[in-house]
Amino acid sequence: MQPTPEEARRDRAGDSQWSRPECQAWTGTLLLGTCLLYCTRSSMPICTVSMSQDFGWNKKEAGIVLSSFFWGYCLTQVVGGHLGDRIGGEKVILLSASAWGSITAVTPLLAQLSSAHLAFMTFSRILMGLLQGVYFPALTSLLSQKVRDSERAFTYSTVGAGSQFGTLLTGAVGSLLLEWYGWQSVFYFSGGLTLLWVWYVYRSRPGLGSPGPRPAGVQAQQSPLETALPEACCLGSRHLPALCSLLLLRPHLLAAHLLQGDLPRSQGLDLQRGALVGGDSCQSIQRVSL
Repeated sequence: MQPTPEEARRDRAGDSQWSRPECQAWTGTLLLGTCLLYCTRSSMPICTVSMSQDFGWNKKEAGIVLSSFFWGYCLTQVVGGHLGDRIGGEKVILLSASAWGSITAVTPLLAQLSSAHLAFMTFSRILMGLLQGVYFPALTSLLSQKVRDSERAFTYSTVGAGSQFGTLLTGAVGSLLLEWYGWQSVFYFSGGLTLLWVWYVYRSRPGLGSPGPRPAGVQAQQSPLETALPEACCLGSRHLPALCSLLLLRPHLLAAHLLQGDLPRSQGLDLQRGALVGGDSCQSIQRVSL
């Protein structure tokens, strides 16, 4: 008997998930990657005082260099998640890590290219932010596709702990390197480690980045909120004033009922359950007397 398309899809989703040994290996690898992400990110703040003395930056110029990272970082959050779903989170992470590792390693050279060191450093920090902004969205996409439901929270929290380790590592080792060998050594250290990590992952993890379907457990157990978001867009386009009134006047009721798969009957609106679970969403809104 031929399996139904739904059964075949679920089988493919289950096959795309990591086994227990693979999950453990990837957890350690991504933990180290997150650690190096914050190593490279923290290199500039540690070296700013020394660089300001060498290049004659005042507090305003040093602040421009430090803050420019977040101008790039805030622009690629959505892009990272989209690319992770399309081409695979592993590929996005490795490509971005190779780029930000290279930029970090050559930062001392960029600073010496010309007298416009402030412009070069500002540009490099913006580019660093653009490249690092895709990391966590791509990581979320990767773990949602590859890790079983029962292990996903532990895996994500373990990988996320690398951010604290990375900051601690740069603060401890970077301070010693700064005192012994100068600020250039901090960038060589963090950038070189990142490039070594990329090389290791590329060599030891063949077949990277096939973006598989969402795991069967995720498909079968979508929360009402996940199902409601596309429908809410349809409702909002036709009933924006009424929805805004409900959101402003009763936000706690709206959030509570939305998470339960239903919406409250209040403020002149009846948002029926069918609007959130596959009914005719644009027709499920009715006026009721206040």
